[in-house]
Amino acid sequence: MTSRKYCSVYGCMNSSITHPAITFFKLPENSERRLQWLQLIHRDDLENKSKFTSYRVCEKHFNLEDVLQSSNRKLLKKNALPLLMLPSLASTDLKVAGKEDKQTQTAPLVGHENCTQTENAMNQIPTQTSASLSSNTPRIRKLKAELLQCKRKIKLHKAKNETQKAEKNTFHRLCDKFLTDKLALLIKAQIKLKQHGKGNRYDKDYINYCLKLYKISPEAYRFLQSALCLPCPSTLYNHSFPITTEINERDISDM
Repeated sequence: MTSRKYCSVYGCMNSSITHPAITFFKLPENSERRLQWLQLIHRDDLENKSKFTSYRVCEKHFNLEDVLQSSNRKLLKKNALPLLMLPSLASTDLKVAGKEDKQTQTAPLVGHENCTQTENAMNQIPTQTSASLSSNTPRIRKLKAELLQCKRKIKLHKAKNETQKAEKNTFHRLCDKFLTDKLALLIKAQIKLKQHGKGNRYDKDYINYCLKLYKISPEAYRFLQSALCLPCPSTLYNHSFPITTEINERDISDM
């Protein structure tokens, strides 16, 4: 059973298990060349080791021209050096820098507690803009102008409604004065129904009047229906009338 081999280059994760096809070269026996290798792969911690047989460098860190292919195995040139895929100095010094940062952070700071208390006290002081400045901001001025415009529109709308109401009352008085009752009822109903549009709700007197017109002449009623707001015949049929035993003299006179 062959022993497992691992690359000793700092940060390299290659091994004979993950990369069985590559070759792992031993460190040189010559102390000067071995020290040169250790400095290149940033493994200064191995300089004081007495045995180096278990430490190896994989072929990924050597130039292709430095690796010689024999019949059974790969060999290195005599002066070959690991120059490829080496860790940077910043990555190797990361642990040392981390330790120094921790020491710096844990070191006591003179007057730090007093500064923190002063800062907290200043943050607790309430700050408020004066009323004269807060009421003259561009947003406040814009809102005031919009509010004034809305008030003017409401005032004009109320005046318009009052004018229309007065004109309507005047028109109704003129209809009652110069027209017959039935014709005045028809004209008033037309004005009311034209304003409501669809979904008209006919009052009882108007439906009774339209029903009498329909009884006189259905064809004439349909002709008037094209020009006036008159309920359709189905509405007249579905309208319910109270049944009484008394004779209505008004209905008899109309008939």
